[in-house]
Amino acid sequence: MPRYINGHAAEHHKNTSHPISISFSDLSIWCYDCDDYITSRLLKPITTAFYVSKFGEMPPNSNDIEIASEEDTTGSGEGPSNSAGESGPSKSD
Repeated sequence: MPRYINGHAAEHHKNTSHPISISFSDLSIWCYDCDDYITSRLLKPITTAFYVSKFGEMPPNSNDIEIASEEDTTGSGEGPSNSAGESGPSKSD
């Protein structure tokens, strides 16, 4: 199977027990605990981000997906936005 060509992800799983691996060759997501590929529409933002990282552009038919920039995910300490578009916890004055 392609995920074992270099063995890096399998070795990482063995050393850390991290069960999920994403292949940069075909952008598939593998679960070592389940011994199966993971597919879910909920993973679309993650697979889209990896696609952009690999190809430098949005994938075809991805008009409804937003990718947060690094500036959006660091520095505020208030957490990411949720799926309803509301911001994370706010601090009171």
